[in-house]
Amino acid sequence: NITGRSGADVFGFESLLFQAVTITARSSRNISQRQWYWNLPGIEPRWFSISTTLIRSRSKQIIGVGCVIRDITVMKRLEGQIREKEYLAALGELSAGIAHEFRNPLGAIQGNAQYLVKELARTDLGEVARDIRDEVIDLERIIRDFLSFARPFHPEVSDVSIFKLLKEEAAFIQAEFNDQVFIGIEAEDMEGKIQLDENLFRQVLRNALLNACQVMNGKGRINVMVQSPGVMSGSSGEQSRQNWVIRIIDEGPGVSLEQNDALFKPF
Repeated sequence: NITGRSGADVFGFESLLFQAVTITARSSRNISQRQWYWNLPGIEPRWFSISTTLIRSRSKQIIGVGCVIRDITVMKRLEGQIREKEYLAALGELSAGIAHEFRNPLGAIQGNAQYLVKELARTDLGEVARDIRDEVIDLERIIRDFLSFARPFHPEVSDVSIFKLLKEEAAFIQAEFNDQVFIGIEAEDMEGKIQLDENLFRQVLRNALLNACQVMNGKGRINVMVQSPGVMSGSSGEQSRQNWVIRIIDEGPGVSLEQNDALFKPF
């Protein structure tokens, strides 16, 4: 029961709510949309806004302070997404400039390095030439990644056998890690096909599987489970599943809460 207790006792002397009420009462000024971030142990962090207004009697005397508190967590999340899109747009413009300025000289360096690799293959400088060539190839790859954000994107969609694609990528990854990683695949429909851009989807799968291998330090098991569209049982009865579901589960430590927000940021 909070009847008869002070605001400081109920909300805490240093709380924004108590301070907002106190400032409004003492200064006779309303507070509008003051925001604060609430982060308590064991509870998902939330954003709130508080507005106060003076309550007056018919004779215009101040008899209290009214407060309106709104949970604006979703709004703040949307603002973050908008900023992220603005960042990506700026990154696209930057990437086009970088590609224009650097790609031509890199091509010349790569061509000359490749020539030196052949000419110096049997000398001590052959390894140096190969290092130069390989580093230039890496720089070219970085520029190509930047370009993917600058160009208009048009996926090349075709019917792709998802089980066949998964088997090929699993074989590639296992060979990369000298068969110290085992990838098991379970599929409800081994003949099923999906309409997608095969090259892009291969890249997605390869990145996910490589990341899984890296967090396991190159040893362990990865389970890949494929669920085809169909009907599955839910807590409320039969529910229709319209999409394919691919789950990749590794034996690594998982992703920390701090890393979750950065999962889909480029590079």
